Amino acid sequence: MAANTTRITGFFIKPRYLPAMMTLILPVLLLAALTPVAAAAAPSFHELLTCEAGDVPTNIIAEDFNRDGIVDLALAKYVNTSSYPGYVTILLGNGTGSFTKTKEYKVRNYPYSVTAADFDNNGITDLAVANRTSDSVSILLGIDGDNFQVAKSYPTDKAPHCVVAADFNGDGWTDLAVANFSSNSITILQGIGNGNFAEAANYSDDKIGKSPACLAAEDFDRDGNIDLAVVNQTSVGDIHIRILLGNGDTSFRDPQYYNGANNPSSLTCGDFNGDGLIDLAVAGYYDGSGKISILVGKGDGSFQAYADYDIGNNPRSIITADFNCDGVADLAVANYDSNTVSILTGNGDGSFEKAIDYNVGAKPLSVAAADFNGDGKVDLATANSASGDVSLLLNSTTFPGQLQFSQASYSVAEDAHSATITVTRTDGSDSVVTVVYRTADGTASAGLDYETASGSLTFNDGETTSSFTVVILDDAEPEIDETVILSLSSPSGGAVLGSPATAVLTIIDNDVPDTRPPQIISSDPVDKATGIDINQAITIIFNEVVQPGSEIDAITLAGDNSTVAYTYSLNGKALVIKPLASLDYSSGYTLTIPAGAITDLAGNALATSFKLNFRTITAPEPDNNNSSSPGSNSSDSYTAPAPVAPAPPPPQLLLTVAQLQAAVTASDQISLYWAAKTSLLAAQLLEPLGVNIGDSTITANLTAGANTGGPSAWPRQMLAQSLSPGSLQKTAPDKVLPASWINNARATAIIQQVLEFAGFI
Repeated sequence: MAANTTRITGFFIKPRYLPAMMTLILPVLLLAALTPVAAAAAPSFHELLTCEAGDVPTNIIAEDFNRDGIVDLALAKYVNTSSYPGYVTILLGNGTGSFTKTKEYKVRNYPYSVTAADFDNNGITDLAVANRTSDSVSILLGIDGDNFQVAKSYPTDKAPHCVVAADFNGDGWTDLAVANFSSNSITILQGIGNGNFAEAANYSDDKIGKSPACLAAEDFDRDGNIDLAVVNQTSVGDIHIRILLGNGDTSFRDPQYYNGANNPSSLTCGDFNGDGLIDLAVAGYYDGSGKISILVGKGDGSFQAYADYDIGNNPRSIITADFNCDGVADLAVANYDSNTVSILTGNGDGSFEKAIDYNVGAKPLSVAAADFNGDGKVDLATANSASGDVSLLLNSTTFPGQLQFSQASYSVAEDAHSATITVTRTDGSDSVVTVVYRTADGTASAGLDYETASGSLTFNDGETTSSFTVVILDDAEPEIDETVILSLSSPSGGAVLGSPATAVLTIIDNDVPDTRPPQIISSDPVDKATGIDINQAITIIFNEVVQPGSEIDAITLAGDNSTVAYTYSLNGKALVIKPLASLDYSSGYTLTIPAGAITDLAGNALATSFKLNFRTITAPEPDNNNSSSPGSNSSDSYTAPAPVAPAPPPPQLLLTVAQLQAAVTASDQISLYWAAKTSLLAAQLLEPLGVNIGDSTITANLTAGANTGGPSAWPRQMLAQSLSPGSLQKTAPDKVLPASWINNARATAIIQQVLEFAGFI
């Protein structure tokens, strides 16, 4: 048989057909060794059914013998006469929790242990039976269906109590190990792959110990060789457990010794603490009191004692299964003197809850577990030696299940307008349960990119999926893909949160990025215009709203003989160039706007340089005619005094409010002082600014300062070259403004960003 043959762990076989049972094979338990998300409900059983067995049943295992997907039972029993003739009875499952007795197969006297494997490699389950009073093992090779060939027997040592199947020498064929109670020995029967076995080899030295009653075959030290755990049914003071590490050739190393429950009769394996390593549970009794000892495996073949638990009187059989579907190994024990089965629910850390007992028939010697009625829950069957029947305990545990998102990440196109998020219910669907869902901002913003969603999902009894919708807000703005955080919380009705309980929804942007540069569509004056007024501002109109680019300061207005100082302003689609002084008459001028001087709101820069040529008007002819002053005679001449130019007003700066936030109403006004950062304007103060909350632009008069002449006397071009966006700074940045600076005494305010210089007006 292949090397991955299912190995028997404990006194009885664990079923190998996963569609028909749950988690009874140890490798499955190791893979499912998970810490529970939350404490699961304790298992419960109901509908105690009885199936007639006849005679004295001693051992029971669960398998699908006729390969119909429904679990069957094999029962070892003997007739209570002086010779104890033995039989194996096959009970075929009906899929509803009931069984039909079909055939019996004769074996040797007093069969006491039975195991199942494929000994002849034909894909059909065979049986091996240890016969206690005839010192033999009987082999029943399976035929198609539930039929078996006539038994063939092999001698063992004295009083075989337990038989397990595994590949001890690594040749791919299934071998047998038998614990011989009376001769203090172990028999190894080496399989040769055709259903036959080589001559038995007996080990009877101190490696085995007194009264070996039960075996478990597993790879305890993870070296690829099958090892043995031996339970010695001895009293207080004696060694109870031996670990024999295999050499891979059917021989074993010297044993490691451990003590556990007194007078042990059975053991089972499983991963009880979720570390992926094999642990042991040993059942024993002393003075009528039953106890289970847990030994935690270290992965190197050694163990350490963990805890003891009380159970019913005189336990005879212990098995591992997951009765409450929480992914954690539980235990079931048949108690001979109590006529009960004890259930111990595992906590996933190596500890167990207090045993819960269920009544069964008289003097149970063996317990098996599988899903007998196809509801996905592990049921129990006991072989009752005194009442001559089989007790069936059907699992009635409710499994509300665990709730989680169907996937860890979702995606939706921005123009899809909504995303459907699915929540799934697994590991049970019993009863009505609810779970709370909600959304939160990732890189997306609620109200701008999506609408907040929150609420509760309800799963009715049997329902396994539910969903909610997140509304997506479409826009025309090109942007990167953005994310929304999804979360589940507060499950009810006994359900627990699974994984993932948080997920990410990605909104995929569908807007085509604007990559077109701004275009100039008109100008005033037009190119090559003549007769332009010497005081006319130059206006350039673009095809879209524009803003300053990196080359804004490289714009030039050049005359025939000099460069003209100017100020500029941007308003929507218009760029206005205003010379600081009148242009010369009858002169040619060229306005040059270099590439990159202007960008649109998407950041696309003017792609090519733009030139505008124009010529100013001719100077007017002087008036040389004389006129008489009032009251003079005609012979006198009058010369008018030269006109006195009015004093120029102080330059006014146009500032853009980058961000103004205040704990005041819209009608409140704040007066602030501002200082320039440049050395040219050092120590100069702007006049107080009247700023209304919500203003986007403000103006301010430059006032004279400590320097001679003051800024009002400085040419605007000089000021323009010294000022730039961000060159103005608050006198007290990022601080609460003094009360003296606030017109409304009840208001407080904080200016969060520097005002930006936008030009002169």
